[in-house]
Amino acid sequence: MYKLSISNMLKYCVWAVVIFVFLQAGESSVEARRRKRKGADVSGPPSRRQRKHNKLNRNNHHALDSSLTSIKTDDKNTKIIDQYMKSRRRGSRKPSRSYTVKKWTEANVTVGTKVDELSLSNLEQSLGKFGHHSRRENIVGRVIHITDPGLENSHHGCGHTMSNRYMIPNNETWVALIKRGYCYFFNKIKLGERYNASAVVIYDDKPGKIEIMNTIGTNVVSLMISHEAGIKFAELADSGLNVYMNITVGREMRDRVREVYKQPVVSTYTAPEAIVSTLGVEGGSGSRISPSLPAIFTLVVTQLFFVLCVLNER
Repeated sequence: MYKLSISNMLKYCVWAVVIFVFLQAGESSVEARRRKRKGADVSGPPSRRQRKHNKLNRNNHHALDSSLTSIKTDDKNTKIIDQYMKSRRRGSRKPSRSYTVKKWTEANVTVGTKVDELSLSNLEQSLGKFGHHSRRENIVGRVIHITDPGLENSHHGCGHTMSNRYMIPNNETWVALIKRGYCYFFNKIKLGERYNASAVVIYDDKPGKIEIMNTIGTNVVSLMISHEAGIKFAELADSGLNVYMNITVGREMRDRVREVYKQPVVSTYTAPEAIVSTLGVEGGSGSRISPSLPAIFTLVVTQLFFVLCVLNER
């Protein structure tokens, strides 16, 4: 059988170390070039070509700033030019912030007692927001403050029924008043649809800005009002009076919402056999394995050395 001497084993180990160092140096140089292409900080003075390029950029920026100053006679462009020159003075090259426009419809809500068939006495009034997929219609109906079965002071409407369903009028329209919380808007609106409500009004469970509800999959008029207005409407509805609500379609509104770019979080750790890079973003994650040449070489040399040792013993 093949005999492996100690001198040969040392020779093989030396060659393995030399090749490993060579591969490691090559990979380090590739990584340095990659960082340089990405604009990372590189030690040392700039080259002649870089100095020339920087000088041309400064001259171009000065010429552009002077030309912009000379054409600042148009009132429409004055604000845009001022913002650009301010960003240039700060040295910022970041792109301008992008905005998305969200459209929603205002709802005028009035609560009072019925004077006759055509008018109501105005007791309380407020503004609300129709849901994204809600119908925009004028509704007048009696207010029923939904009460959860088995819970006297709970008005969230998350179940399949309501304990005060006996209060629903038979021959006139009615409006379900429900408190926000404990379940989706969809469940609350569907409870009102189950009992043939003409509209579902949801009031917030805490003070703050009124949100625009996602009402996809519903067919009834639905809107949201503030916490303060909802408490007042609920007190009137629970007082024993026949309280009616008048809902009218208001103005079409638009809100500018700034888009927030979420930078992916990259975490890299080194294993003996490979470099594993995990890329994680909100809503999903993925992983990829990129083998390292020195790591692969070390693994192969280790296996060969083990085989040679076994052969030498035989």
